[in-house]
Amino acid sequence: MKRYPTTLVDSALWDRFMDEISRILKPGGSLVIVESSQPRSDLTRFLFHLYLRLIVSGLGKILSKHGGAYEYLAYSARHFYAPDELMKLLEGSGFRRITYKPLFGGVAGITVCRKS
Repeated sequence: MKRYPTTLVDSALWDRFMDEISRILKPGGSLVIVESSQPRSDLTRFLFHLYLRLIVSGLGKILSKHGGAYEYLAYSARHFYAPDELMKLLEGSGFRRITYKPLFGGVAGITVCRKS
């Protein structure tokens, strides 16, 4: 398996990211995360991951001089947090009033929360 640069899925980077967000966000301020997600439906998740592997990564290698970037994009989207995991991490980082709105059958989502 190919090794990729650190992503937010790695806990050390997540902690650094949240420390910086907490430093610059005022109490009561909103954090909005628009990101790929993990669909709850097994079928949708399977099709989404297949699309990422074959279409995004495959076509990216063929059509771009930077095929590795598309391979990384597909990898990071497949490994990003499920909505419940992300909400628990945000709550553990001191955020409240956390809401999640799935988009496109759950392959992407908008998470909104407030700093305590």
